Amino acid sequence: MAYEKSPKTHVLKAYFKAAKIKDESLSLPKIYLSEEEKKRMIPENYAVLHIDKNPLNHRNIYGIDWKEVVKYIQGLGLKVIQISKNGEDLYGEWYKTRDMREVMSLVYNASLFVGLDSGPSHIAGCFEIPSAIFFGSVNPEYRHLDHKNKIFLQQPCEYAGCYHEVVSSRGKDCRLVGPEGIPKCSLHTTEYVLNALRLLSHDIKLT
Repeated sequence: MAYEKSPKTHVLKAYFKAAKIKDESLSLPKIYLSEEEKKRMIPENYAVLHIDKNPLNHRNIYGIDWKEVVKYIQGLGLKVIQISKNGEDLYGEWYKTRDMREVMSLVYNASLFVGLDSGPSHIAGCFEIPSAIFFGSVNPEYRHLDHKNKIFLQQPCEYAGCYHEVVSSRGKDCRLVGPEGIPKCSLHTTEYVLNALRLLSHDIKLT
């Protein structure tokens, strides 16, 4: 609960405070992989898709035709690899990672990341992988340090960032639709996502 106790501060600052680290400037976390972990598991250029359904509606993704999104990504010359806990709602080839180290290796060699604000999205950020990240009711400025190679996907709402209004691990239930409906901040269009990917396509590097 180190971060949850201070929801209106950057996540790194919250953990610095919990660890009693003082006068440390915020910088992009570093992830160190072994030479074995740096080796490509997939020979083709690929994108990582991570869109598992979140039990919290204000952290979920709605309204997108993922088949169209995958088709566009493939048109960029990328294979689509999907990481998913249970292998449900698959639109790309399911890659069942065994642990977080394997996720790190998979993301490290990716050309693009598309998915939820989650552990894998932060790994992509650390490796400066071009990323389209969905935030729902979370304020992305409390999660990431910069916009480099990233596009934050979030719809306007009069209660934007309400996740941070309470001390909780689940955030605040949507004031407009409650815990069961579709929040405005999480309801997107396919074209909105495709436009983000068009912008990111300039940063994609193919090997």
